[in-house]
Amino acid sequence: MPPSGSPQPYSQQPYGQPDPAAAYGQPQSYAPAPPAPPSYGQPYPQQQPYGQPQPYGYPSPYPALPPYEPLAIASISVAGGAAILGFFLTFLAVGAVVGAILGLVALSRIKRTGNRGRGLAIAGTIVGFVVTGIGLLVLIVAIGFFAVAVGSYGYPS
Repeated sequence: MPPSGSPQPYSQQPYGQPDPAAAYGQPQSYAPAPPAPPSYGQPYPQQQPYGQPQPYGYPSPYPALPPYEPLAIASISVAGGAAILGFFLTFLAVGAVVGAILGLVALSRIKRTGNRGRGLAIAGTIVGFVVTGIGLLVLIVAIGFFAVAVGSYGYPS
């Protein structure tokens, strides 16, 4: 134990007091004081409105892409839904005609506006026409079977 009155080894200096070992020409490093809050009556710095991009960093090296054409998305959705439901309920294959028409309208709008979704519109048109053709073929075959079934039994006179 060191005698009383002498500094203790490895002791810490009180907060804010200079270190006596640093007094020999070595610079002391103090942490910078935090910035003072704005006084009463001074406005805070102006902020960007919500939803606006902040002005930091580098701009994107890629240009913004045009949006998808909503009718192209509707075309593939309706035609695909008609294709799935049309195999179970043949009369619902009529929705495929709507999908094909939406696809054709979407293709013309894409050509005019330059929006994306050309592949979706083409796929919706093709699926719509194919499902419509299959639906018509099934309808013709069903009518043929019905005619043969009714004709083979005959009606008594």
